[in-house]
Amino acid sequence: MSALKYNIETLLEGKYYHSRSRRLEGIIQYAEKREGIWYGEGLEAYAIQVRPTYSSESPLSKDFWATVCVSA
Repeated sequence: MSALKYNIETLLEGKYYHSRSRRLEGIIQYAEKREGIWYGEGLEAYAIQVRPTYSSESPLSKDFWATVCVSA
């Protein structure tokens, strides 16, 4: 039996994203590691493409991009 291999990008995809500061939320469609951004020791930055979740209170909008940090 072989072990399943995962990477951070595929683990982020399909997860729910919520930004308190930007007041945006949705489902992560795509994730890619960002080089040259430092959040702290043992942390990695990822650019994520998010498809907004819709409700009667929020207008329809396009996918948006954000940066998240992940503990390595």
